[in-house]
Amino acid sequence: MSKITLIKRPALCADQKARGEYIYATKMGQKLPVDKLAKRIAVSGTTVSKADVLAVLNNLGDVIIDEVMHGMAVEIPGLGSIHLFANGVMDKDGNDIAPKGRRYRMKMTFKKALLNLTISTDNLSAELVDFKAKTPKPTRFEDARSGTINTQLTRGKMAALHGKYLRVDLSAEDEGVWLIPETPDDETLRVTDFLDNNPARLSFLIPTELQVGQRYRVEVRNRINGSKHLAIGSLTETLSAVD
Repeated sequence: MSKITLIKRPALCADQKARGEYIYATKMGQKLPVDKLAKRIAVSGTTVSKADVLAVLNNLGDVIIDEVMHGMAVEIPGLGSIHLFANGVMDKDGNDIAPKGRRYRMKMTFKKALLNLTISTDNLSAELVDFKAKTPKPTRFEDARSGTINTQLTRGKMAALHGKYLRVDLSAEDEGVWLIPETPDDETLRVTDFLDNNPARLSFLIPTELQVGQRYRVEVRNRINGSKHLAIGSLTETLSAVD
């Protein structure tokens, strides 16, 4: 019996949200190693060895890409065809119009039999798990002036924040790095001057408006992989502001 994992995630439609409904999403399973795929093909009614099949699979992608780039539609038996298609905007004389112009992409069109395939639930078991949204995960704060880790931040000096899923959209007003004081009466500050903006590292100038002696929580707010959901993640330690 086959087994898949279904993720129960909140509905995106406003009407569904109002009714407290959820939607299914399928969690991708473990990738099948190419040597195991070659072995299955070799023993499935063929007269060739696993090594022969593996050699074909390892060269299949390059050959298909080359043929498609020469204008051919490549048929893969039982699956569909891969071909090149173009999109863009042009004027009446056929000249590309900026900024998008003309773009070419590869596309796979699956056979209708596959698209309309109904899988019997009698041969399929499904494990239902709760949806866990990705959030920024800052783990290490390096203060360049003092050389300390997860301890302090020096006003007006450079710092680096390391972790996962940290990249922010600097043009979005609700994304970025915030320094939140332990004392509610003090001002929460947003970092504005960035040097690096990568998923694993943010480097920036620490605001001069920090209150010396105050402790701050470092918080990253962003939208991961084009999500509409604003995700928030904080450094575990609070940092002391110094000159």
